[in-house]
Amino acid sequence: MPEKKIQNLTSKELGQELSLNPQYVRDLARLGTIPAKKIGAAWRFDLDKVEAQLERNAAIAVQRSMISSTSTDE
Repeated sequence: MPEKKIQNLTSKELGQELSLNPQYVRDLARLGTIPAKKIGAAWRFDLDKVEAQLERNAAIAVQRSMISSTSTDE
């Protein structure tokens, strides 16, 4: 059975897991780029959900770059 990753990480904890600045993590949450819950003034993150979203975002970026490079090759 796959190991379940920690839920309800703070922005500091998530930043450490992903090697990102905690303020950048909060900015991504505020923009809706990564899934997050806001509890009072604090953000909380589920590492599994964040990693899955970042993988989807990366796949979309690759598709877009392939589309744009194909259209400029003609």
